[in-house]
Amino acid sequence: MSDDKRFLITPPPGLLPEPPAPPVEPAPARGDEVGHDSSTRRLSPNRPPSAPAFPFGSPPAAAPAPAAAPASAAPGSSPAAPPVPRTSAEADVPTGENPVLRPGWSIQLPGGVQHPVTTAGLVLGRNPSAPERWPDAQAVLIADPDRSVSKTHALLVVVGDELRLIDLASTNGVAVTADGLRQKVAHPDGVVVGDPAVIELGSFQLGASRD
Repeated sequence: MSDDKRFLITPPPGLLPEPPAPPVEPAPARGDEVGHDSSTRRLSPNRPPSAPAFPFGSPPAAAPAPAAAPASAAPGSSPAAPPVPRTSAEADVPTGENPVLRPGWSIQLPGGVQHPVTTAGLVLGRNPSAPERWPDAQAVLIADPDRSVSKTHALLVVVGDELRLIDLASTNGVAVTADGLRQKVAHPDGVVVGDPAVIELGSFQLGASRD
């Protein structure tokens, strides 16, 4: 048989060993891939989540803590009432509460007897009684058989460092003379007495001075 007429005989299946299967390339892991070469891949490590960005590079300020609630009053007790402001007229002339002795001011009666004046006041007259506005005023009796002085004639009171003379609705009025100037007392809050001064109650004259 010639060479061009040879026939190739194929062996039946299972007679020859099968060639080994090609290796299976593992699939690339998912993640952040770094690099431009598809054959070489590097997985970036896991990163912690970054802090949220705030404007101007700083986090917002924390809200201030609420103020502590005021302590509640004891059961059965009433809350303290706020102080009531006094008017300027009331502040100028005290009401005689909490009398304070102010050294320096005193009056001298015609007989030579002296009386210091306090913030409680001195009430002068033939038979004086303390007025409602100055309940702690000290009574100073003036013996006047002619009755030119009223029973409750006038009040002397210390206001700050000043001596003030007030007419208590007397019959013959009140006047004060200081530095050669005589002044009738007509205002409800009285007038400031100079140093020294002469006080007129009816037909009587009293001296006033700062010691």
